[in-house]
Amino acid sequence: MLFESTAHAETKDFFAHNTCRLVIFIQPLRIYFALLGPREELVYCKEYYNSQQSVDVLFLRYAFEQEKILSHSFASIKVYIDTEFCLIPDQEDFLKERYDFARFMLNEDIGKEDIYYHPMAKSDIAGLFIPPQLWIDLLNEYLPAYELASGSELSFRLGTLLHNALKPLILIHLMDEHVNISGFKREKLEFIQRYPYRSVLDLVYFIQ
Repeated sequence: MLFESTAHAETKDFFAHNTCRLVIFIQPLRIYFALLGPREELVYCKEYYNSQQSVDVLFLRYAFEQEKILSHSFASIKVYIDTEFCLIPDQEDFLKERYDFARFMLNEDIGKEDIYYHPMAKSDIAGLFIPPQLWIDLLNEYLPAYELASGSELSFRLGTLLHNALKPLILIHLMDEHVNISGFKREKLEFIQRYPYRSVLDLVYFIQ
C-alpha cells in the first residue's frame, strides 16, 4: 500500500455546534489530523504515513482527499509545518526588519511574500519560517481560513505544558527528519534549535 493511515481515537458528535478546533501537523513523511473539543480534550486523531516516501505533494493530496472530517466546519483551524525557522523578539522594530532577518538566517534568495510570521503564545518572541509554496497552495485548495505556524511553535507549546516552573526542562521533540531541542527555565524559553538526524547517534551528538 502506497500510503498508510491509523486512527488513534474515535470521533464524537461535536460537529453540531462547530465547537471543535482542527489541528494539522505536516511533516515530509506523515501528517496528523487532530480534533480538540470545547474543553481542549482530544476528540479524534488520525495519522497518514508516507510509507513509500513518494513525492510529498502527492502524499498530502491523498491525505486531504481521504480525511472525511474535513467536510465539517470547525471553530478554528491551525496548521503546523515542520520547516526551517528562526526566532526574533516580538517587538515592532524587529518585526519591521523580519525580511532581512529571514534572509540572513534562513535563505538569502527568498522574497518577502515567502516569509511567514507567528508570535509565540504568552512570550515575547516570534517565529519566522518559509513553508514550501506547493504545500501552501494545497492548504489553500482544501481549507477555508486557517492559521499557519512552524513546528517550533508546537515544540514551544509542548514545553510550556510540561515545564515545572521550579525545575529546568530540556524538551526533545522528534519529527520525521529533524529534532527540535528546546530549553525552559523559570517559565521562559531559554533556547530552541532544529537539527537534522538519521540515526540515534545523531541525536546523541546533538543532545550532548
